[in-house]
Amino acid sequence: MNELYGREFRPRTGVHIHKGLEKLNELQTLQGLEVQDEVSLRRLGELRQMRSIRIWGVKESYCESLCESLQQMEFLSFLSVNASGKEEVLKLDGLNPLPPNLRKLNLRGILAEAGMLLGSPAAGDQNNHSLYSVHLLWSQLIEDPLPSLSRWSSLTDLMLTRAYVGELFVFHQGWFPNLKELVLRDMPDLKRLEIHDGAMTSLQDLTLVNLSGLTEVPFGIELLSTLKNLGFWEITQDFLAALRQCHRIHHMQWWYSVRGETDGAL
Repeated sequence: MNELYGREFRPRTGVHIHKGLEKLNELQTLQGLEVQDEVSLRRLGELRQMRSIRIWGVKESYCESLCESLQQMEFLSFLSVNASGKEEVLKLDGLNPLPPNLRKLNLRGILAEAGMLLGSPAAGDQNNHSLYSVHLLWSQLIEDPLPSLSRWSSLTDLMLTRAYVGELFVFHQGWFPNLKELVLRDMPDLKRLEIHDGAMTSLQDLTLVNLSGLTEVPFGIELLSTLKNLGFWEITQDFLAALRQCHRIHHMQWWYSVRGETDGAL
């Protein structure tokens, strides 16, 4: 993982959707498509063989047309949607349900609410979906996204960067049974992280970056028996002292960096 990936919100430019693009109906990959207007987005829906698409410059007013076009792409396996700016809201409830073959989803921009986040599957349908990777960047959700995300039992990779402005994350028993990698970054309001017994039973990599509001070692972190890599990055000296004094993680090896200092390991 690139440590800078998604942490800065920089405007990007890309290929424009010109008239006639829809005639390339066998096209399967578009990496770096820059949205200019709703008319061009409607043309996008004609590319029904699309497997992988990365879209830049999305405005709230474009979202309905964008969702309608994406719903036509039944073979889509990778989708990246990037708002035009950090204050722009992505209204993506029209993506419910997600394209049936979608495996990786990256969203960068404010999300209106967690409940409509991904068109989460109904109880009993989770195992019928192939989605395994979700990256939410700059979502700034007020509502906790974990209950919605936890319904995707197929997830193996989850990254949340500036995704939540609340104070508490709780991983409940049975949540994320196949998750291998979890990254939580740049959420200064997060003050407490709890991991209950039976949560994330396959987790191998846990990375916590710049969670400046966190003052206590995550509750239940010692229950992650499958963990191979544990990193606390850009922490304060006070939090480092708390880590060193915490008997619950004495049996675990972990890596850290203090803001403005070199990396270390214990």
